[in-house]
Amino acid sequence: MSKKPTRKKIVASLALRVFLINFFVLVVPLLIHNLISYKTEYSIRKQDTFHQLELIAKDRVRLVETRLKSQEKILSIFQKRLQLSAANLAQENAYFKSIAKIAAATGLSYIKIINNELVCQYSSNGCLAAKQYDFLVPYIGHEVFYHIRSDPTTKNVLFYVGITVKKDNKPLGLLVISDEAEKLITGFAKLEDSPNLNLSLVGKNQKIVASSDLTILVKKVEPQPHKKGLLSLRKEAGGSNYYLFDDSRLAVKIAVSSIDSYMLLDIPEKKIKNLHVERYLYRIAILIALFLVLGGGLCSIAVFRISKPLRELFWVMEQVKLGDHTIRFKSDPNGIEINVLGEHINEM
Repeated sequence: MSKKPTRKKIVASLALRVFLINFFVLVVPLLIHNLISYKTEYSIRKQDTFHQLELIAKDRVRLVETRLKSQEKILSIFQKRLQLSAANLAQENAYFKSIAKIAAATGLSYIKIINNELVCQYSSNGCLAAKQYDFLVPYIGHEVFYHIRSDPTTKNVLFYVGITVKKDNKPLGLLVISDEAEKLITGFAKLEDSPNLNLSLVGKNQKIVASSDLTILVKKVEPQPHKKGLLSLRKEAGGSNYYLFDDSRLAVKIAVSSIDSYMLLDIPEKKIKNLHVERYLYRIAILIALFLVLGGGLCSIAVFRISKPLRELFWVMEQVKLGDHTIRFKSDPNGIEINVLGEHINEM
């Protein structure tokens, strides 16, 4: 009967023991360390996400401010032409329309002061002619003003940028350019090319006046909401602009000073957690794979070298058992303990 299966069992048993010892000594502590550090690493990732959101939000605020300033310059240039104009209504409306198109604005209007009221005289949108703009009365005399308001006719929220038109230092009316806030905010949100990011504009009454997420439009934002339909905005540690929005989204809040509002950029916290878990599991999988490939290979080589004198001793004992008393065990450099046992057998 061949004894090779017995030798293989000895080698396999030794290999398994070495492998398991290495696994519990090396891999298990690393896995435990990863589990302990999971929460700390997530906190770091969360702060990194806040920082990135803050950079993007500041850039979007800068874009809004830049657009408002560029419209202000257009109005200043256009004002000079308006004061010299003596064209009829149709010609003037057509000219306003061409300027609004160049400025990529929703509308451009000249609102004249008539009997202490503001009445639209010329407009890129002809249907606005003769419409009253009483809500702009407080801005009469202002060199430049910014306003945000929902249009009662279209229900669209509009940015208004305006200047006072004067003659001999006497106000004649207001020259106003308007933009749809919803279109502007949605367009800026798409610049980042991320479907998970949501950009919103919150007015001074804490209502969301424009957002790339239509489900939260017109809803009110409060630190501690006490009514159904309100959205929470709770302060988070790590930065003055960091917040938890609606109890489920990481958000940053950046002021848009010119229109007395603020920009809110948020992302679902669940997306960040899922990404963190995916990378965490990937790291563990790589660790185990490296151990199985490299550790397993090195263990196999080591076990083969260590078991060589044990196999040799096993073979010598088998020969003695068969009656060959002249056989001798040959010492092996890798078998220190086995060599001692082999020497005792040689002396028998």
